[in-house]
Amino acid sequence: PAAQLCRGRILGHNTPGLFQKYITVDQQALEDGLVMATNDGCPAVCATLVEPLATVIYAHELISNIVPALRTAVIFGGGPVGLLAALYWGSLGVRVHLIHPSRARIDTVARLNLLSPAAMLVASESAAQTITARNEGHPVDAALICTTRAGAPAALRQAVQMVKHGGCI
Repeated sequence: PAAQLCRGRILGHNTPGLFQKYITVDQQALEDGLVMATNDGCPAVCATLVEPLATVIYAHELISNIVPALRTAVIFGGGPVGLLAALYWGSLGVRVHLIHPSRARIDTVARLNLLSPAAMLVASESAAQTITARNEGHPVDAALICTTRAGAPAALRQAVQMVKHGGCI
């Protein structure tokens, strides 16, 4: 969503967001990689997830550089990015724990069979103890914070309690 050379254009921040009906992109922005064409065979619903999935894959790459033997992780936030992270990381064999503030959201994710109910938890002050217990008494290897800006400080405080020494947040 940002022009490669950061020419001050960040979609959704200082340029109309992606949910706008139209957005004007000049030739320079195209050359900088701000927008990329999709394959004609790519369903629109998949194309809309390319950028969020790319952030999930990139986050995994960054964390794996710090924690090469990444086996367990906690993901804060059950929105689109958090769920993509849980699904992607889980597909790589990482044992994922998902924390979200809304019981309704967790119930929906469980009902859709996206994640096991045992892998999810409603955010609470005791979440760190619960995750450590679910992880056989051990801290997790990493945490990924996929919350709103307002939710990030609490998630970070809890992540510090849950992640092992030498892990990554």
